[in-house]
Amino acid sequence: MRQYGVARETVRHALAYLRESGWVVTVAYGGTYVVDREEWPINKGSYFPFR
Repeated sequence: MRQYGVARETVRHALAYLRESGWVVTVAYGGTYVVDREEWPINKGSYFPFR
């Protein structure tokens, strides 16, 4: 976080947003991972962030 000049809380909020939106999944004691491409919200028609 120091490398990018971002506060820890900002990163936590960003990851929470991505998790709630379906882009990432967090595994207890395992880390945070991007979901498989087939499971991306954009492929399900429910989310399109860039218009």
